[in-house]
Amino acid sequence: MSEQQISQAQYEKNIRAILFSVLKDLNESGAKDSEAMWLIGSLATKMIEDSKAKDWPELKLAISPKGFNLTISELQKQIVELQAKGKKKPAYAMQAIAVSLASERIKDEDIIQGNELLNQLIANAIVYFNQVNNKSKLN
Repeated sequence: MSEQQISQAQYEKNIRAILFSVLKDLNESGAKDSEAMWLIGSLATKMIEDSKAKDWPELKLAISPKGFNLTISELQKQIVELQAKGKKKPAYAMQAIAVSLASERIKDEDIIQGNELLNQLIANAIVYFNQVNNKSKLN
């Protein structure tokens, strides 16, 4: 195995671990945490609007390799900063978005299935975010 293949294998292993950790957490408690879901929905909605995509899966498919690298780098930087400030939920939301983006590029059956579940959770978070925002605009 070449160094690049080992590096790719380790990258996929790391993404798998993060993806399944996020999915487990969202399934156990995160999806019931209205603030976390609102934050995920807010971030995903902003990214969709900025990219002019119609939905989250379209955004993930349309993002260029350069755009992907810039987005992941910025998310990682912000996650570290938020964690250092003790802002766990915003960091968590960004981690869910980052792992969703990264999972899209890996062609492993388990990761593909986990990514589909995460896409659905993000879609639910977007719906929740929009419902909350529409209610607040009415008041």
